[in-house]
Amino acid sequence: MPVISPRHLPKQTMAALYKYRDQVPWLTCATYTYGAFISVPADLNENMLYASLLDGLRDVFTWAKKNGYEWIRLDSAGDTVPELPTYDW
Repeated sequence: MPVISPRHLPKQTMAALYKYRDQVPWLTCATYTYGAFISVPADLNENMLYASLLDGLRDVFTWAKKNGYEWIRLDSAGDTVPELPTYDW
């Protein structure tokens, strides 16, 4: 499981993960003080899922799938991945 910076997501997307962590049927999300563990959906090609992704999640999930990851840990001490955009917040 990669440990990456939450700054690969816009601040409002990270806030939504904290707020709705257990209310999204296609995503398992466990938040903690410095970040979150999130599952990578098995099928990113479903039109409804793809269209409903919050800003930044599409890029992170696509990167994770490409590298064979099923889970991602977002942590304030996590690595910055050169292939992913970063957001200032």
